[in-house]
Amino acid sequence: MSQLYVFNLLSKSDIQLALTCSYAKFFQLGHFDLAINTDCACTLPTILAGNIWDSRGGTVLFTNLKVTSGWTATVFGKPMSEFDCIDSDNTHWLFQSANSEVVYGPKYYGFYCIRYTKITDNSYYYYLDSNREAEAENVRIKFVEESIANAGVTISSVCNPTSGPSAEEFHVLVKETDGEFYATKYVTSGSTSYVIIINADSSTSTRFTCLTVSGSSVSSNPGSCVMGQSATARTTDADSTLISLSAYAIDPASPKVVVDIQTPKEKNHSLPPIEKPPLDVNKNENAPLPSITRQ
Repeated sequence: MSQLYVFNLLSKSDIQLALTCSYAKFFQLGHFDLAINTDCACTLPTILAGNIWDSRGGTVLFTNLKVTSGWTATVFGKPMSEFDCIDSDNTHWLFQSANSEVVYGPKYYGFYCIRYTKITDNSYYYYLDSNREAEAENVRIKFVEESIANAGVTISSVCNPTSGPSAEEFHVLVKETDGEFYATKYVTSGSTSYVIIINADSSTSTRFTCLTVSGSSVSSNPGSCVMGQSATARTTDADSTLISLSAYAIDPASPKVVVDIQTPKEKNHSLPPIEKPPLDVNKNENAPLPSITRQ
């Protein structure tokens, strides 16, 4: 059951510190501020604490059911940078902005509707179940007028886009970990596959990269995949690239041959040369090796 707290002329930040749940709705009655503490309806996985890598927002900081950095939405030049988790179920987490901003007259709160799926014990992928908002730089976020939000919203009332995300618009959350380079999640739509890979090397400036693959064509995009990303065209990001894959044929029935190619490690430790299969079905040892060409 919800509890009612009455504080005399306290700031909203002071009131929130006094509550046991991170989400509270505020009202003014005469000289008093009223704060209604909800039933803490949100439950997040235990890994969503501290710094989390997000293919959409870089590093995101989770603290006590709250995102305090990394998910900033800008509405007419005004930032919404902190979000409280106010509701959750088996498929969604609902986050509400800590502040409301004026949008064409009334004030509105911003809501991130996260439709999530577990990948591993340390990772999830998700979609933003909202329409794109032109007022928020085309981010998928839901705006709810302040008085309606204060009266109470739920996942079912907010997570109902009329033009939701396409298959490639998924994002990945990964608990910070050691490692170098690995795939986190892939999604296939028709003949095209979308995979987000992560570089866990601390020296990198680009943590995530999306690869869109169709046949021998590949395109890359820093971060998450973007709506409409094609394997045969760059995205609007300046660091997007096109990659061409060329393959050679192998006859598995033929004997192995030894090719005099050695890695630095093999030379340093005097290891025997690597055994390589024949280069093509015609036993043409001069056939080209597989190549990846950046265009």
